[in-house]
Amino acid sequence: MMRKPVLFILIVLLTLAARADDSQLASSMAGKPFFRNISAVEYHGHNRNFDIECDSIGNVYIANFEGLLVWNGIRWRTIHTPGISRITDVCHAPGGDVWFGGYNVLGCLAADGNVSYLLNDTAVVESVGEIKNLHMEDGLLAFSASDKSYIVREGEIVVSGDALPDEDMLFMWDGVVVNQRLVIPEMGVMALATESNGIVLLDSYLNVIFTLTADDGLCSNSVTSISYDSRGSLWGVTDNGIFQICIAAPYSRYGASDGLVGQVTSILRVDSTLFVGTLQGLFRQNESAGFDKVQGIDLACWSLVLDSDGTLLAATAQGVFRCTPDVTQLTEKHTLCIMPVENGFISGELDGLYVYDSVYSWHLIDPVPNACKLEKNENGDILAINYARETYRYFTESGHFVPEEDSRMSLLFNYTDYKGRLWQCEDDGLGLRCDQLDSESAEWCMPFAEYSIESMYVEGEEAFIGGNFGLIRMDIQFMETYQAFKPTLMMRTFSFDGSNVSFGVATDKIDPIGSMKYSYRLQDAGAWSRWSDEQTMNFEHLSPGKYSLSVRCRDAYGNISQTVAVPFQILPPYYFRWYAFVLYFLVLGILSYAVLRYRLYKAKMEQERLERIVEQRTSQLKDAQNQLIRQEREATVGKLTKGLIDRILNPMNYINNFSHLTQGLARDLAQDIEDDKDKMTKDIFEDCLDVVDMMKTNLEKIEQHGLATTRILKAMEELLKDHSGKLETTDMEAMCRKDLEMLEQYSKEDIEAVGIEIRFNVAESGITALVNQVNMSKVIMSMLSNSVHAVRKKFSQQSVQGEKPLIQVELTRGDSGTGCVLSIRDNGIGIEDSIIDKIFDPFFTTKPTGEAPGVGLYLSQQIVQDADGHIEVESKKDEYAQFKIVLP
Repeated sequence: MMRKPVLFILIVLLTLAARADDSQLASSMAGKPFFRNISAVEYHGHNRNFDIECDSIGNVYIANFEGLLVWNGIRWRTIHTPGISRITDVCHAPGGDVWFGGYNVLGCLAADGNVSYLLNDTAVVESVGEIKNLHMEDGLLAFSASDKSYIVREGEIVVSGDALPDEDMLFMWDGVVVNQRLVIPEMGVMALATESNGIVLLDSYLNVIFTLTADDGLCSNSVTSISYDSRGSLWGVTDNGIFQICIAAPYSRYGASDGLVGQVTSILRVDSTLFVGTLQGLFRQNESAGFDKVQGIDLACWSLVLDSDGTLLAATAQGVFRCTPDVTQLTEKHTLCIMPVENGFISGELDGLYVYDSVYSWHLIDPVPNACKLEKNENGDILAINYARETYRYFTESGHFVPEEDSRMSLLFNYTDYKGRLWQCEDDGLGLRCDQLDSESAEWCMPFAEYSIESMYVEGEEAFIGGNFGLIRMDIQFMETYQAFKPTLMMRTFSFDGSNVSFGVATDKIDPIGSMKYSYRLQDAGAWSRWSDEQTMNFEHLSPGKYSLSVRCRDAYGNISQTVAVPFQILPPYYFRWYAFVLYFLVLGILSYAVLRYRLYKAKMEQERLERIVEQRTSQLKDAQNQLIRQEREATVGKLTKGLIDRILNPMNYINNFSHLTQGLARDLAQDIEDDKDKMTKDIFEDCLDVVDMMKTNLEKIEQHGLATTRILKAMEELLKDHSGKLETTDMEAMCRKDLEMLEQYSKEDIEAVGIEIRFNVAESGITALVNQVNMSKVIMSMLSNSVHAVRKKFSQQSVQGEKPLIQVELTRGDSGTGCVLSIRDNGIGIEDSIIDKIFDPFFTTKPTGEAPGVGLYLSQQIVQDADGHIEVESKKDEYAQFKIVLP
């Protein structure tokens, strides 16, 4: 008896709220909203669910056959009742507590996570039975059971009267039983959870906005309960899982349940009818917003255009069709694209470009194969591009297409709507953007960041987007007037195990469209991590001290939440505590006494040892004399070697010069033979040419190896030189800048070839070191040249995503406050671990012998050691190499 008055009041309130609220949801929404199903495998419970509640901070509570399910944005938790009985009703209290009930079960999940129960195995259990209709009444929990109604006051259950009828049960809508109706005033809609027809969403005038059923992919047609999370999503439970529907977004989509099948390739509205071409034919939208297949077009429909008479033409794999008012096949060859022209149209087909005149007579313009796109440039010229990315321009005078070198035409998606707004994808072929939209509207395009869009059509306040995902409708007016919910970030979980810490974060906004991304930094001065889907942050082996973890999130629309900062402290282990140091002091005292006694014993033993040393020193003096004689002999050998190098270099120069001159004579001889070809027999002529070619090859090899030998000899000569030199206090910053200028001149070709960026950072001015300026400048130039070679070799052989060629030179003062540390780091090919300990050996090189003899790093190390310094090297194959010159 009470249902009709209550329903009338609800409808009136809903209508008034919808008219008063400035948020909008188009009552004429076509297609289906975005949603997601959550199976029992994911939430680790039973398939059957009875009730659902959402709170204001992103938690979801579900009455499940196995107990109470709780989703906190990170993971699912199942609260099993005593005896593991089923939960059939759940209610969220204003203070944050959640009440849940079932058969002889009434429990409370407190805001702090503790669970308590009011019913147990006593006589009151049998008198209550199965709890239903949990709700808050005047700040108190109320429920019905059997034929009575109860309230909970100060922890006691009190009978308050007869059981209240459930107003949401057995309500009929269009002949279907409604299990629950939910008014959402802020959206101006009412949602119906039906017994056999899924979800029905109504506007303020009770018009159907959409119906979502199992045919559309919903987990079940039997929806038991629904709840709105105040963040644009409708949650619901069924006898086969859980679902979430996004009802506060400008998107809806069409699929097989709407009659639209296949990957969408073209979209066009003719009069009031929307036509959509897919890989499985051409489809026409009907009066119920579904789609009917156009008979006769069963294969891929690549393009839709209107000719000068307003007739719809379709380019398909079966040929060109005239689709309005009737379907007529004009050609039979596979057509990829089409463009109307005066008195006809031009079509791109597999074997060329064709033109059709006013009576549709057909002839070939040019044999340009696979022309898949036709468009006009700003001058009105017709351009064509094929799958090979070859562009052609049509000349009216000649009636032909000619290659066009400077055309900006691209195979990437782009579309200009009726307002002149340019919609296009990103450079990688994915996503959607329109630079003419304001920032608030542009964020609605961000969920398409990973979509491959092939077609689009905009008319009025509607935009249709097609691709391998089907057809999506965007309400542009909704985009311009509706403000998306900005996510609020919350810490959900925390665990600590010694020096290992783990944090879990979630938001109050879970969106079926796109995914939430998270970023964090461990210290305020640190860099933010990359955006990722990971909601759990694990930090292992942290050093003792105070830390601050900052976390933020970004939703699919690019909205970034507030930054949440959590300070925490890692205490030192027990062996670093005060009592441990007391123990250490006692142990140290005992050890000191033992050491004293031991030293007395050692003193006696030392006296005996010194006596033996006197005898040994006599023998060592003799060995030292022999070593001096050997060193003198080695110095003499060095002088002889230097003399031999000088004597060898002169004939090697003659060998190189004469081999080069003889190559020219061989070329002249080959020319002479070619000139006297008619005077020789064919065999003699070919033998002569073969001999001359062999001479050329041999001479080239002689010259090549001669130059390599000369280079090695000069390297040996360089090794024998004295590189010590006079050490002077030198301004290291000025030296480095001068060497970098020389590098940009000598290695200009290599630097420009791959676009190497060179950065020079100086920690402070006035950094000096005691070095030989000439020799140290050679060391710096040698290492910079090696870095340029390594970077060019890496970036000229492969494409590195997200990384640019870079050489970093950094000059800092030494740890002691004097001297300096010069660091040269590049992101080139790096050095393999197997050879990193050999790179300072003389004549060791990874370059071909003809390019470098392999003495550069050896000489650099000798020069640095002569200045009482040393070189440190660190590298990782294919990632980086870093050399540090440490000078006192």
